[in-house]
Amino acid sequence: MSALRVWQRKLFKTLARIVPGYRLRRGLLRRCGYAIGRDVYIGEDLIICEILEDFSPKLVIGDRVAIAPRVTLVTSSDPNWSRLAQVVEPERGRIVIEQDAWLGAGVIVMPNVTIGEGAIVGAGSVVTRDVPPWTVVAGAPAQVLRPVPRPAGVPAPVGRPPRIHPTAEVSPQAEVGEGTSIWHHAQVREGVRIGRECILGKNVYVDFNVVIGDRVKVQNNALLYHGVTLEDGVFIGPAACLTNDRLPRAVRPDGALKSDADWEAGTILVREGASIGARAVILPGVTVGPWAMVAAGAVVTHDVPPHGLVAGVPARLQGYVCRCGRRLEPVGERGEDGVPMDCSACGVRYVIKA
Repeated sequence: MSALRVWQRKLFKTLARIVPGYRLRRGLLRRCGYAIGRDVYIGEDLIICEILEDFSPKLVIGDRVAIAPRVTLVTSSDPNWSRLAQVVEPERGRIVIEQDAWLGAGVIVMPNVTIGEGAIVGAGSVVTRDVPPWTVVAGAPAQVLRPVPRPAGVPAPVGRPPRIHPTAEVSPQAEVGEGTSIWHHAQVREGVRIGRECILGKNVYVDFNVVIGDRVKVQNNALLYHGVTLEDGVFIGPAACLTNDRLPRAVRPDGALKSDADWEAGTILVREGASIGARAVILPGVTVGPWAMVAAGAVVTHDVPPHGLVAGVPARLQGYVCRCGRRLEPVGERGEDGVPMDCSACGVRYVIKA
């Protein structure tokens, strides 16, 4: 690649950060070789971190995307001449922002990320993995908060159809991913988003606007109330209850029946791969960390750390578990990064910040 073309890209990128008018910014970025769709809004001070000599399609922006000021898109990240380069692998990859997505001010998107159609990324978020279509994500790292209603005329995804038992009640305003099975007498309310290849057992109740990732298993009689988010690969045991009200009352102090305006729903986040045992109860305001395990019958009132094993009423930390579910055993002294622990079944070593 000629040096002239590289310097032209650098110049156009610099100008695009400072010139007034989103149309002019958009035109300059197209001159850099980025794939940018129609009616895209690009705010001031967009930063694109990349290898200038690489003109392959590392950045793809779909139609009607809105990018607020001070967004950073990182397609290449490495420590350059630091001695860290001897021990840290550079991170490089593609960023795809699908049509109708909206990135808030100050968002950072890391390499190898796809932001799905119609997704909203909250201001200041750091996106480290794919964002599902038509969801709101926020935080560092960004987590799914709730679904986004599909505008009129936007069809649901087409693919392998879900299997829904004739006795199940699934709202027409719910979205059910391909390959998902919903069994006898389950109820799925409006605004629910269920991913691909999930299984919802008999008598499961999923309250409005609950978000469920891919390959999630929800066993018979489990209850998922408004405010619950389950990430990919979560297991919910039989009759488990994920609640949303720490101060439950049927009536106000004056004796009148409480309405939706009289209480504020709490939230529960169950991270990737975590398991909730049979008849466990999770109180609102709790995050269950990735690959953690909640024992049967436990009442969880506080956050559970990654790989943590908790049991009891209230639930207490009992140790740590492997991704396979077996307990981890300490194999050395605590270091700066935590305690080394091994799984005797898998032979995998973890460093747990215990």
